[in-house]
Amino acid sequence: MHFPPPNTQTLREINRSAVLATIHSHGPITRGDIAEVSGLSVPTVANLVRGLLEEELVVERGWQESGGGRPSALLGMNHENLFLIGVELGETGITTLVTDTALVEKALRRTAIDESENRPDAIISAIVTSIQSALSEANAPAGKVLGIGIGIPGLVDSERGISIFAPNWGWHDVDVKARVEAALGITTNVDNGAKVMVLGERWCGAAQGSNNVIALVVGTGLGAGVTIDGRIFRGSTESAAEWGHMAVNIDGPRCSCGSRGCLEAYSGAAAIARRAGEALATSPEHSELREVGDLRQLTASDVIGAARSGDRVALRVLEETGTYLGAGIANLVNLFNPEVVIIGGWVGTEGGEIFLPALKAAVQERALESPLRSATIVISELGDRAIVIGAATVVLDKFLQPPKIRSVVSS
Repeated sequence: MHFPPPNTQTLREINRSAVLATIHSHGPITRGDIAEVSGLSVPTVANLVRGLLEEELVVERGWQESGGGRPSALLGMNHENLFLIGVELGETGITTLVTDTALVEKALRRTAIDESENRPDAIISAIVTSIQSALSEANAPAGKVLGIGIGIPGLVDSERGISIFAPNWGWHDVDVKARVEAALGITTNVDNGAKVMVLGERWCGAAQGSNNVIALVVGTGLGAGVTIDGRIFRGSTESAAEWGHMAVNIDGPRCSCGSRGCLEAYSGAAAIARRAGEALATSPEHSELREVGDLRQLTASDVIGAARSGDRVALRVLEETGTYLGAGIANLVNLFNPEVVIIGGWVGTEGGEIFLPALKAAVQERALESPLRSATIVISELGDRAIVIGAATVVLDKFLQPPKIRSVVSS
């Protein structure tokens, strides 16, 4: 049995991607230095660069003086002429970002979602409208857009761009990719929000230079994106790292997934509000949270705001949240032995500094000594833009990757 070699066209595409990736990472850079970094011959690089200049993907950015002879042209990406679109679809809103290929922001739009209008047709229509508005604001023609990346909650088939299951909405097998592409005519990539977040953190956030990373979304739901040796860990059906549905109490409260005692049922936004209401109902202690009136109307944002004001009940609820999250993170540390664990999501970024000490204490108590020693736990540097930036980097990552070689196996 042997694998036939890739054909000439495929080899050219692989080499072209290597040149592009080298220019993106090291530019401005000379043709000779591209050859040295990429391992390609100088004539091959010169030929490929000629084509990239004609396509206006690359431009000359000055000259490198030499000790003798002609100076060498410096090449860089034509960032100003190429655009990326990132979209975060959250349970309460849509965030759309347009950047250039240096990930410099050109436009950012936020659109609230009416929780009663979570039908796929309505949501996808809102995504399309948001993208169109952001492109107009950025003055970015669709023909200059390399692609769209969309991060969504729940289980996702990233190859086909289908939302397999979004438990908080009841979505099943929604073809997000095909619908967006049909509306806009732009190549679209769809993935789980936490998985795109971990990519964004590795490109330009708290995990730069790290290969074994866990990015956690703590918000309405809980999610995790994991990279092992620099590659996103997906599992056999792309449902790996559904951290929020790790069982922490087999007889615990009902979770949105239908099971009981999931970590999300203790530490998601709704659970934080529920536990605050329960604490107030069983204690006469003064709390500004009582000003809400109907305790059933409490939100996690109310709890975080009160905790920032020093409210003792709210502080205890967030500290308990940190303890629950820490127990879950200890399991992840033991399982994956990460270099960095990043806390993101809107609850994580807004309330993380409050519950981080309790979280770290719980991890310290429960994680094994060896993997814990190498793990750093931090709040996301990208904040509330972590997922939308990650979605944009999905497009850039695919653009700079060589094509997959599909060869027929013969015996």
